[in-house]
Amino acid sequence: MRHHGNFENVFPSYLRDYYAIDFSNDDQFDRKFEELVHRIYRHNSFEKAPLGSMPSFISANKQQHPTMTEKKMHPIKNDNIFESFSSLTIPKSFTDLDKEEFLRSSYDELKQRFTQLFDHVKTQTAGFTYQLDEENNKKLIYKLYIHGQHKTSLKMLIGGFSYSSPTINFAFGSNHSIFNDNSYNEMISIEETDNQLALKMLMGLRNNNSLVNPVDIVKRIWEDHVLPYLKN
Repeated sequence: MRHHGNFENVFPSYLRDYYAIDFSNDDQFDRKFEELVHRIYRHNSFEKAPLGSMPSFISANKQQHPTMTEKKMHPIKNDNIFESFSSLTIPKSFTDLDKEEFLRSSYDELKQRFTQLFDHVKTQTAGFTYQLDEENNKKLIYKLYIHGQHKTSLKMLIGGFSYSSPTINFAFGSNHSIFNDNSYNEMISIEETDNQLALKMLMGLRNNNSLVNPVDIVKRIWEDHVLPYLKN
């Protein structure tokens, strides 16, 4: 930039934040030109002098008081403090919907198992037959016959949704009480164990609070409640 007068006064105010080189004095042209070249190539006009050696009093003080980064870092001993976390388990929480769906699935499997059982007995026992009356998807009755004579019935229904935990209820016999939905000979409840849902028989004499699966339930009901009627 070249001008006549005071450099500070002639320099536009809106350019005050920019770096400017004053070329107005011809006697300083070479030095200003060298400054311009250094600015173009982003090279400082003056080099910093190298840092001298550390004074002795600072060196001695540093040895007495080392910084944190200079201190020797000792590894933290494990001492098995984290082993207890390796077996940490968080119990799963089952919703009412989870339990209802599990119970309905178990009900469907029990129906399938009983039907398979009675079909097998029908092929192995002369004179045996059965009828399946299914009122809805929550209630059914098997009527068992020997030579056309009604021997016993097995009723299975899902209950307990309105007032308590849902259950699968059973009634057995040949009298009219089989049609009373308020009278049961066996109830199957849902239990939560080891983060899973399982079944438990509640009313049978052989039940010992152990968990069972649909196959166990069919076998026990057949032996305790159905077969004795068919043999009479």
